[in-house]
Amino acid sequence: MKDQSPEYLQGNIDAWQKKAADYVSSAEEAWASDHPSWGIWEIPESSTRLLPEDMSGMNAIELGCGTAYVSAWLCRRGAKVVAIDPTPGQLATARRLQKKQRPGRTPNGQRSGRQRKPGL
Repeated sequence: MKDQSPEYLQGNIDAWQKKAADYVSSAEEAWASDHPSWGIWEIPESSTRLLPEDMSGMNAIELGCGTAYVSAWLCRRGAKVVAIDPTPGQLATARRLQKKQRPGRTPNGQRSGRQRKPGL
């Protein structure tokens, strides 16, 4: 199948790839945290309650996952997660932290735009 990615996608990938190293430290903190927080204001999940406490048996997909720390939070709550991002540097961090932080209960990271992933 011919790659049908929009023209702007490569520029987006290149920009995030250049910045990937800048996100390693915050990714490490987010993956290690048992208390998720949202966005640049770090609003505690305990205040927003965006995620169900028990996600056992649920399937989830995180599109544009970056370092996949949200996917890790979903996995800790019992979800089966697929994390997708087009940026190799971000996914490299996610895979490293997956092995380090939570072996056996972490998302399945995939690079989008170059391969097709079957449904959950």
